[in-house]
Amino acid sequence: MSGETHKRVLLVKGVANYDHLRAFTDYLRIGFEEEGCDARLLDLARGTPGAAEWASMAAFAPDLVLSFNLDGATLADPEGRPLGLGAVPLTTWMVDEPYFHPHWASLLRLPHVRTVWGNPETLAHAVAMGLPEPRMETLAGRALPRVRDEDRRLDVLFAGSIADPEAIRQRWRAQLGPGTASLLEALVEEWSADTARPIRLVFQELARRAGIADHPSLGQIEPIVCGETNRYVRGARRLAVLRAMKGLPITVVGDGWRGLLGEDSGFTFRSAVPFHLFEELASDARVTLTAQPIHAHVASERYFVSLANGSALVVNENHWLREAYDPGVEYAPYPIEQPEVARAEVERLLGDPVARRAMTEAARARTLTDHDWRARARSLLAAGSAPRADRPKRKRDRRGRSSRRASRP
Repeated sequence: MSGETHKRVLLVKGVANYDHLRAFTDYLRIGFEEEGCDARLLDLARGTPGAAEWASMAAFAPDLVLSFNLDGATLADPEGRPLGLGAVPLTTWMVDEPYFHPHWASLLRLPHVRTVWGNPETLAHAVAMGLPEPRMETLAGRALPRVRDEDRRLDVLFAGSIADPEAIRQRWRAQLGPGTASLLEALVEEWSADTARPIRLVFQELARRAGIADHPSLGQIEPIVCGETNRYVRGARRLAVLRAMKGLPITVVGDGWRGLLGEDSGFTFRSAVPFHLFEELASDARVTLTAQPIHAHVASERYFVSLANGSALVVNENHWLREAYDPGVEYAPYPIEQPEVARAEVERLLGDPVARRAMTEAARARTLTDHDWRARARSLLAAGSAPRADRPKRKRDRRGRSSRRASRP
């Protein structure tokens, strides 16, 4: 932490989080400590803090209080002061899309809350909401103990659960009113045709064309329609990708697959696992295959696990990855609408150990330089003096790539 004074950081570890957010809190703590900070945890799984714990936090006097997904936003000490005790705001890193959680709106506007967002779309949404000093940070990766390519026990890993997309469609047809169901069907059709477009923007365009953009209940309908569309399209695309992989040595980790793919697929099936076990599985796989249409502009934590741990990443096209990594060199992209391209990439990487190792070494080097949790801790520490909602873009070289990437070997 050159040029910085010693800083005290309080990290709030949520109780109702996805398990990976609890893991990220631990990883960030290590990152802050590597930057020379005194970093402490407030683990809400141990209960609401009592008077003694509030007194300890006041004596600690943190310079930064950080949580994920608004954890700790409603906590107050015996005198009614929020986390940070009025001296510093609660910085909360929003991993989910805010319009899927309408109940968050009031919490986001609490005066002591400042937000960090994971992609340009959600950052723009925060700006439109008038939230103070929103900024953007992508997630990060960490390296587990290295496993040599020849010692890895899995050829291909695919992780993620599924609900039968046709069962999802039948449910909304049975449970939703005809107007909402019709809007949902239209959104599924339009977003399926081009998942590179943010789902919420497609929904808003449909609402305008239908003449209901100003309808008073549209805000209540939006999370239902967008959420169901995401679940349906994600399931349908993942199912198409894995059906195209029939006969390849793939370990499928997640619930709901066996009945949809069948025992004759040749796959090995495992139930869903906690995040730390997924990290271990990825570090033991030669190739990781992903299919996440909602993440066309988002840096998913699953990408970083593979990129940091020597597993060649075959992933549907992603705008953020294309900007931050070299496609075809550090990862293998494919169009989500063309699962046969994904199969060809998997077969190529399995059949060419030299090319696979070159890809994974390059990806690991970049991730551990630019995209590990220490780098994110450093950026969060620097944010106090420079809110970054309008941070300048990196300069581009003549090939259209960022100058940082062009300068790297």
